[in-house]
Amino acid sequence: MLADLLWPRLCAACGEEPPGAAAALCPLCAATLAPLGPQPAQRCRRCSAPVQADVTSWDCADCRRLVPALVQIRAAFAYDGALPLALLRLKWQGRDDLAGPLGGLLAPLLQDALTRCDVVVPVPLHPSRLRARGYNQAALLLHEGLRARPEREDPHRGRTRPAPAPLLVRTLASPPARDQ
Repeated sequence: MLADLLWPRLCAACGEEPPGAAAALCPLCAATLAPLGPQPAQRCRRCSAPVQADVTSWDCADCRRLVPALVQIRAAFAYDGALPLALLRLKWQGRDDLAGPLGGLLAPLLQDALTRCDVVVPVPLHPSRLRARGYNQAALLLHEGLRARPEREDPHRGRTRPAPAPLLVRTLASPPARDQ
């Protein structure tokens, strides 16, 4: 494509090395991704946050405080290395082109989740934030992650539909989380 020649795609984290054809990260930055797997050791069983090895409960302090409101949140990768930079560029710098490759990283986690739940819902944005940003990054990542699931061995393929909107509605505008 002419656009790729004029404005070559750069790594979403370091901004220098060009990534692979359909990747958001260059090989060096991609190597910093830390997959968490099905239920990683020393991680909270509810939110996947790190917990100390000597704790008697596999719930972190935040989740124990939120009981019973929080049942489970799954994370595909540790929020570390190049991933935070790429996600922040998607979220705050209008890089919605990163939703495809980053959402694709969620496909295995979503495939597993769909065997144990009825619906997967993205975190909603407050209407004013949605107007300012122009898109809901969580919804884009979920959509792309669902599209990237393998077609074979997928009992949900063709039966999954978008959830009736809105299942969740943001009622309070929270301060931007730019530095997280």
